Amino acid sequence: MWNCDERSAIIISRNGQVLRIYRHPDFPFIDVVPGHTVPRQSHTARRDIPYGEPTDCEEVDGTTWLQTRRGHRAPALYEQVLVRQDGYRMTLLSFDEDAVERQQEEDELRDSWTPRFYRR
Repeated sequence: MWNCDERSAIIISRNGQVLRIYRHPDFPFIDVVPGHTVPRQSHTARRDIPYGEPTDCEEVDGTTWLQTRRGHRAPALYEQVLVRQDGYRMTLLSFDEDAVERQQEEDELRDSWTPRFYRR
């Protein structure tokens, strides 16, 4: 059960392979499942992260982790990584709530102006 008010997600990986994903119910769908490798473009995949110290929250393209609908942009994500022993890593994914709301409004406006043709 998720016990956090923020729409965020935590990904547990070991040696580059995703083990578990915990996400807020309103967090966008994560396009990686347990058993998959960590996306190469993610900060989690970097090898130069020091042990035991969480990284700064760094922006990453949302398509690195998220599934998006065709014609829609993924929100920019912020990724923070904590390296633990025996190859374990804990990744925190979050995003700017205001930016996501603005993006959703833009998507809805664009969709409302998209011409649709119907057959009779």
